[in-house]
Amino acid sequence: MAPTLLEEWMPAFLAQLAAPRAQLVRATGSDGHRQLYVIDADRESFAAFAEIGSGWTVRQGGPVALWDDIERTLTAWQDAERPGIGTVRLRVTPPARTRTGSATGPHCVGNTGSADHGPQTRRRAPPWWRGPSSYMG
Repeated sequence: MAPTLLEEWMPAFLAQLAAPRAQLVRATGSDGHRQLYVIDADRESFAAFAEIGSGWTVRQGGPVALWDDIERTLTAWQDAERPGIGTVRLRVTPPARTRTGSATGPHCVGNTGSADHGPQTRRRAPPWWRGPSSYMG
């Protein structure tokens, strides 16, 4: 799955649920190829993408496989025939798990709190998840 899918609003929204503290960083390499990074400084984890020809390679590091979490969420969304925001329902349960539901049923897409990181406070979404025009700048 190409990381450029995150340029669409709905995949970016779902990715934010899968990796709530992550930020997208865009760069251009000295050879002119685009480079994308998903970084979660709090969890000391990253996913680095390099555009190679017509595809992408990913390298992940740290205790959390950020791209695996995001890709799993986006795959579930695509398997559900890419439902729009109007069909998605969010529910936060006592262990602070975020769930989506649609006509095809509920899917767990992230965990906003855990024993090793403690309860999470309400945070403003990183600007890159608000849609292409807000982070392309």
